[in-house]
Formats: sequence, structure tokens, C-alpha cells
Amino acid sequence: MAFWKRLARALNPGTPHAHDDWKLVWDARQAALEGILGPADDSVFHAVIPLDLGGGADVLAFTGPGSGHTYVTADLTGQPILGQAQVPTFELMICTRLPSEGAPNLISRLAPYCLEKRLAPGHTMQVSTDPQAPMYALVFTTPDWITSTFPVLGQACSLLLAIGISKADLEYAFSDGTEALLARLRERGSYPYTPD
Repeated sequence: MAFWKRLARALNPGTPHAHDDWKLVWDARQAALEGILGPADDSVFHAVIPLDLGGGADVLAFTGPGSGHTYVTADLTGQPILGQAQVPTFELMICTRLPSEGAPNLISRLAPYCLEKRLAPGHTMQVSTDPQAPMYALVFTTPDWITSTFPVLGQACSLLLAIGISKADLEYAFSDGTEALLARLRERGSYPYTPD
């Protein structure tokens, strides 16, 4: 029943304040993210079906002064979604060396999972059945260059970095642990990037 009420409200808000409430949360979230990542790019990857209607998350893109591109969901923090009792305290992040449409799409589609299951640093997740895929799985960690949380409407939030890894990397994480895997990714110069 809550889904249908939210759908009806989204399609026909009924009050002039619905858009204002959404904009207040969006602006607070974007300002908080820009406070730690710098200005967002002009483009926003919008989910076809919004997260609060059971779809994916919108994603902001950031191009830093160094190499690479950063994509961050912009829907998980700051407000309850789909009647969730607990609001996630993180946004998902993924980094690539080249501009990508696949990377923001991946974290957008992963966002609903974060409302049902608790992802945390050190977790892994298989995302492919092709053992030769350069991105066979994901490993999650806290970005080591971001040292503090950021507030979104009074809630202390953080970023959860998803890094694409191979099947061999996943097996190494199972045998030696994710910290050892992250050290190996740093040694070979692939941290924090997901393969293109």
C-alpha cells in the first residue's frame, strides 16, 4: 500500500511542497558531496525509474584535478526511501580512468540492494558469470583519501567505494582477506579504479 501511495504522490503530488522537499534533500546531498569531492560535472545520470519507486539511484559525476572519473549515487542518504526504517549512511562510489556509462549504471542498479542488505567495507560481491571478465566481482572499501564523514541534513554519511576485480582477485580476497587484496591493487597501481 505504501508503494501505491508514493507512486500516486510522485505522479500527482497534490501539494506544492513535494518538489520543494525533494529539492531540499537533493541540494543538501549534492552540497555535502561537493564539499569533499569538488564541483560535480554538469551531467547527472538519472535513473529511468526513481529509487523511491523501486528503480535505481541518480548518479553524480566528478572529474577531479588528477586523472580519472568518479561517479557517486545521490539518492541513498538524507531521507527514508520506500518506507525503510533505516536510511543508509553512505553513498556508493566507483572510479574509472576513462569516462564511463557502465560504471554509473552499475552503482545506480546496486543502490536498491543497499536498502535491503547492509554493505560494508571488506565485503565482496560477484557481478559476472564470465571467469575471464575484467570485472568479475566488486570489493567494497572506504576511500583512503577521504578521512571524515560528511553531514546530510544532520545525518553523518560516508562513501562506500566499489572496485571492480577479476576472478583471480576475488579468490585472493577469499584466501588472504580483502585488506591484502586492496594492498595488492595499490601495488599494481589499479586502486581505486574499476577496469574500463
